[in-house]
Amino acid sequence: MDRRLKVLVTGSGGFLGYHLSRRLCQLNDFSVFGIDNFSRYPMDGMYEELLSSSNFTHFEIDMSNAGSLTGLPYFDYVFHFAALNGTNNFYSQPFSVIKAGVLPTINLLEHLTLSKPKKLIYAGTSESYAGAVEIFNYPVPTSEEVPLVIPDVRNSRWSYAASKTLGEVAVASVAQSEKFDFNIVRFHNVYGPRMGTSHVIPELIKRFREGDFTIFGGANSRSFIYIDDAVDSLLLLLEDTSLSNEIVNIGNEDLIPISRLALRVQQAIGKTGEITDQGAPLGSPMMRCPDITKIRSIGYESKVSLEQGIQETLKYYSATL
Repeated sequence: MDRRLKVLVTGSGGFLGYHLSRRLCQLNDFSVFGIDNFSRYPMDGMYEELLSSSNFTHFEIDMSNAGSLTGLPYFDYVFHFAALNGTNNFYSQPFSVIKAGVLPTINLLEHLTLSKPKKLIYAGTSESYAGAVEIFNYPVPTSEEVPLVIPDVRNSRWSYAASKTLGEVAVASVAQSEKFDFNIVRFHNVYGPRMGTSHVIPELIKRFREGDFTIFGGANSRSFIYIDDAVDSLLLLLEDTSLSNEIVNIGNEDLIPISRLALRVQQAIGKTGEITDQGAPLGSPMMRCPDITKIRSIGYESKVSLEQGIQETLKYYSATL
């Protein structure tokens, strides 16, 4: 009999979902089940390699369809990452972003009322903090207790944060009423190999390698966490009880202006040229950085510096772009 704990990862074909699934399989203490319908990107060779793991099972399911999860086995732990991310998408297809955030979450929670896990870990977003920081001047680094504010419903930038905020309320409501544990994790600029090119570091790598040194929002500052450190945080939360039913920031506290980040990426690539700043998109926060007191309290410590992370990310994109 297989006594390994059963873990479900939704959005397993995406950036976070893939790296978490891969690490869980390597630990060999878990039977890992992934859900993804590859609506955003086609299956790649790295995911095909994951499929060959003896303790990984893939379900190609469109979770936006009601009843799509009927018949799945019981899961001890559930990581819900399925969503449509990417800043460009917030502006270009906001309704798709909202549907991809809300419908799978509602359908998953309906399913979990019948098959209660030990814990559900839901991916919120640091985007949710921007309104309170901007309008009410909440301090940065930002703690999990900051209220969530949508400054302007007409700005499609908020399509992602609003859908994630609704998801947080839904997760907390269902988990508390059905009496299973949960964590809401708010990721702050996770980066690394295999994250597509619509996020800042791989976008800079792609653009700079092509000789285009344009940046957007150079005066804005962000903190970054390499994917391996983010996965370490998730594994700490998996069986932790001291932070059960809490909202937890995942990230690092080292702020860097985008202009300086761009210089580091340019140096890593080995290209020269004048960097020109076109300004930040409407609604882009000036600073985003988490207070990580909570995740540190259960043993989190960053292992990968920004310089190391950029080099590892560059290796991947140099081979694939």
